[in-house]
Amino acid sequence: MLLSKLLENISDIETENFIDTEIIGVESDSRSIQKGNLFVALKGRTVDGIDFLDKAIELGCAAVICSNESITEKQYPNLTTIRHKDPLWLLGKLLNKFYPEKPRHILAVTGTNGKTSIVEIIRKILETLGYNSASIGSLGLNCKGANVKEDTLTMHETVDVHKKLNYLKKEKNIDYLAVEATSQGMDQGRLSGVTPEIGAFTNITQDHLDYHTTMENYFRCKMILFEELLKKQSPVVLNADIPEFEKISRVCKKQGHKIISYGYNGNLKLLKIEPGEHSQKIYLEYQNKKYEANINLIGEFQIYNLLCALGMILSLNLKESFNQILKTAESLKSAAEGRMQLAGIKNNGAAIYIDYAHSPDALTQALKALRKHLKDSNSKGRLCVVTGCGGDRDPSKRPKMGKVANDLADVVIITEDNPRSEDPAQIRKEVLATCPKGIEIEGRPEAIREAISMLEEGDILLLANKGHERYIIDKNGKQPYNEPEIVTECIK
Repeated sequence: MLLSKLLENISDIETENFIDTEIIGVESDSRSIQKGNLFVALKGRTVDGIDFLDKAIELGCAAVICSNESITEKQYPNLTTIRHKDPLWLLGKLLNKFYPEKPRHILAVTGTNGKTSIVEIIRKILETLGYNSASIGSLGLNCKGANVKEDTLTMHETVDVHKKLNYLKKEKNIDYLAVEATSQGMDQGRLSGVTPEIGAFTNITQDHLDYHTTMENYFRCKMILFEELLKKQSPVVLNADIPEFEKISRVCKKQGHKIISYGYNGNLKLLKIEPGEHSQKIYLEYQNKKYEANINLIGEFQIYNLLCALGMILSLNLKESFNQILKTAESLKSAAEGRMQLAGIKNNGAAIYIDYAHSPDALTQALKALRKHLKDSNSKGRLCVVTGCGGDRDPSKRPKMGKVANDLADVVIITEDNPRSEDPAQIRKEVLATCPKGIEIEGRPEAIREAISMLEEGDILLLANKGHERYIIDKNGKQPYNEPEIVTECIK
């Protein structure tokens, strides 16, 4: 596409040394530049893309876009330079021109917990109903015939997002896409140029303060979905049972969004949950009608995730009735990989679950959920947990994680999560400081083997933290690691 065509109808730009050249791609990472690419130099929190212009030129960039304030010590008389007050906004506009094909219906969910389960539930229900659907998030890109596992970012970089959306529509004919919208990703503009049709909010609890520093900043970044990305008067689905519901509702009403609320206080109303051995029976009320369903998910929080997904699907105004959609949900075998996943059952009947819980609130919800599935109040079954904390992340979580495990589990083993560059023993020490019943075991595989060997009839074991991750990050980088395989070996 000619550069002039790409910049057509875009105002407030200044150009230097303009040459109307053919652009074969748009990139914001200098390392990805190929000959004929347009390089968009973005300023981040710690680095400025303009500092990598020499690298981009070396690799063959045809032109550069940068901010009005960007300066370089060198002069580039043979390079077309385009200046704009907001290069990130402009990047989204250009990517929409370069990659015009996208799924017609994009659903975005934000919140501290539940995003991965919700987008997977949406994808699975729509797929079962016969709609071409996909999901993008912590588990990578998922759709029929294209399951791409990625273990880096929950929300991909801006250019990669547009490439993937274009691929999903052009190559897979996907019409319905559910995406995780993370606070950090939205703060960095990774959805720039993407306009979701429906938004949702699950909850907000302490997490990612190493990036956001305060809960106020964290909340503000979550609100970007409702204040900036969604069109005005879009449908939004909100958890009615969280303390922030009224505050979020005010933000949404200011934008004219149409609210569907869910939960015990919602208009998609949860009446009651009856735990089964590895499932739950739920009772709902919607539009003055009552419904029952047997759901193969464990934990009250997974029912909340299901309700959020149902609310978003209802907002699509499909031809199927609510009862048909709910009956489809009964066929779900799980929510998402590594989310309260039944990993195995010992021959004495003790069950082992894997969950991604790596924050105090997520661990609280997971343990409370599993407590309800111990056979009965008179059972000798114990609730056991293997947990730890990651390194190079918010250290204030560590004593909180220890206290949650100590208060809510009967047997606690403290081990590694992803220690990264930190000393694993020091991290364990900080978690154990508030966990007097904790048993310290160095090495996560060893901790899991010991925990499973200890399981007696009626026990339930939660392996927290890792979820879908197939690696452990230590001072030497990523090491291969497969928790389900370890469980299977131990049971055998």
